[in-house]
Amino acid sequence: MAEQNYPVPQNPVYNTEIRALQDSDPASASTIFNPLIKALIGNTHFLKLLTDALEKVAFSGSASDLTSGTLTIARGGTGGTTAAAVISNLGVVPATRKVNNKPLNADIALNSSDVGAAPTSHNHSADNITSGTLTIARGGTGGTTIASARNALGLGNATGAIPIANGGTGQTSIAAARNAFGLGNTTGAVPVANGGTGASNAADARNNLRMKRTLWDGKWSTGSITVNELSDYRIFALTIEGFATRLLVFNTGSNFRGEGGYALSDGQIETMFFNATVNGNVLTYVAGTYTRMAATGNSFTRYGAKSLVVTNIQGLL
Repeated sequence: MAEQNYPVPQNPVYNTEIRALQDSDPASASTIFNPLIKALIGNTHFLKLLTDALEKVAFSGSASDLTSGTLTIARGGTGGTTAAAVISNLGVVPATRKVNNKPLNADIALNSSDVGAAPTSHNHSADNITSGTLTIARGGTGGTTIASARNALGLGNATGAIPIANGGTGQTSIAAARNAFGLGNTTGAVPVANGGTGASNAADARNNLRMKRTLWDGKWSTGSITVNELSDYRIFALTIEGFATRLLVFNTGSNFRGEGGYALSDGQIETMFFNATVNGNVLTYVAGTYTRMAATGNSFTRYGAKSLVVTNIQGLL
């Protein structure tokens, strides 16, 4: 015979009278055991249905009507009967808890001093920087040594020379620096092209700079002469045969004119005037006159005159 389960009644009735087994009862499943077990199953199922129904019933009344027990969290309660138990069950922070010595029973405001931070606007001394390296972007050098700082700033290392491109000389000695700039070494002369004289003495310096430079020597009192580099100067000194005093002459581009003279101890004066024309480096003699005069009252008396012979021409400027 196949095994069967006891049926669960759909509409059980709670039975308060269940026959007790007797020693004399026969061991019969159909007449003794099954009826007893079915009665117990019916009572059990009845109680289950009753319990389920009670859980679905919503409580309606005053809180004072709840006079015993503890309302669980699942039923909308706290599951606790003390503050500590409620706090623990609900996982909340107790009101006595503090943050940075400030109670949590109200909103709190934290400032920089509460958490040991610097205020938004503050200053630091350079002495406070005890670690790290201040970058170039922050006004530092980006280096921790003189050499690395110079390299970071493009100034070369501590022992090398600062490149010319970075404002240096690119050299480590005065002589080498002067040569790098085309100024000659420390013992040589600075070339004229670089603002020097190209000479180590006054005479050579004047000659290199074409100051008081002899352009022509000879004897000239008539006709034309060619004077090299004549057009390079505007002011000249002329030496006249028989006189220690020179004439100061100016080249205007078309005329070569000037004068000179001096006073004698007896009151007489000697004057010289010169005139020539200019065409490139060619001078053509026009006139040169010497005159000695003496003052008589408010007038001058001429005592002598003669033509001038030019023996030397020097370019001054």
